[in-house]
Amino acid sequence: QKEKLDLSSKLILSFPDLDVGIPSVAHRLEYLKSLLMCDREIARAVYTNLDKMRGRPLKIGVHIRQGDFEDELPLGETWQENQWNTRIPLAWYTHIAALLQQKYGKECVFFLATNDLNEGVASFITQFEPITGTATETRSCYDLVDLLTLSYCDLLVTSYSWFSHWAAGFSNRPYVHYTPAPAPQ
Repeated sequence: QKEKLDLSSKLILSFPDLDVGIPSVAHRLEYLKSLLMCDREIARAVYTNLDKMRGRPLKIGVHIRQGDFEDELPLGETWQENQWNTRIPLAWYTHIAALLQQKYGKECVFFLATNDLNEGVASFITQFEPITGTATETRSCYDLVDLLTLSYCDLLVTSYSWFSHWAAGFSNRPYVHYTPAPAPQ
């Protein structure tokens, strides 16, 4: 028997925060992820990325959003309410990746999803040699491929963006998120 489509009960974006700990959201995200993986081109590209990470027990997905963000927030600086459209410092991602690599060594492999494979993340790429996503390619589904590849990683290192929130929601696995000092009251 086919389920009648009732958009009022299927809206995922109606939740103010994709808290992956909420069971009612988790099963909807799993369903949406399965629908996206039905596209052969997307699934093929995701599995190609995953094959590149085969043999490494710990797959760490890193999403570094650059592009349309404003200036970078200096590390340790107090967070202001109007700074949500500010890049997380590359030094933070590098520090987290270095700690993970120090602890897990050759057991871990990094997958990098970013909208800037140029000079903005060049030092990260040089230091950690991640498998890189397809965000700079011209294919129509590059963003979904990167998003879904992140969702198959064992641990995520996220940025301030809905893209990272969706990846964390789809993965239902642990993630690391930058938390600057709160602004004084």
